[in-house]
Amino acid sequence: MAVTLRRVPAEERRPAFWDMLAAYLIEDAALEDHGPDFDPLHFPNFEKYWIEDHRSPWWILHDDAPAGLALVGRFSWSGEPVDHGLIEFYVAPERRRMGVGRVAARMLFAMFPGQWELATANVSPRAQAFWRSTLADAPGLSDQRVIERVADRLHRFVSAPVTI
Repeated sequence: MAVTLRRVPAEERRPAFWDMLAAYLIEDAALEDHGPDFDPLHFPNFEKYWIEDHRSPWWILHDDAPAGLALVGRFSWSGEPVDHGLIEFYVAPERRRMGVGRVAARMLFAMFPGQWELATANVSPRAQAFWRSTLADAPGLSDQRVIERVADRLHRFVSAPVTI
């Protein structure tokens, strides 16, 4: 199994990257009732990932084929200082439970050393379990801390560059 990351060039942002992001947003929105006026595809910062230096879009590739995506930006849910926030992370259903997400996440953390933060919604116990497991014994991570909130769980940690 070869898992790699590749930054998404602007010419791939639509429709390929957007289509996979849309699948994730719809799947994520189905976890809870948002009301009749909620648009799961409302993602106003999408284009900024190709314009702003502190944001970056990534393909997660499995055997050279798109298997998921990641959006990284300098964002903190806690309000505490960060170097990187994992804004969105998605592995397509047919590629789950194969280790693709675990390897890709750890590669991202190694590529971007510094203070990280990511949030997992309490309505998604599978995401909670995935991140708990992925972060538990990840090489190069230190100062791990979990912040429990009403709607989500924040993971804060410092990553160091390591070879994955």
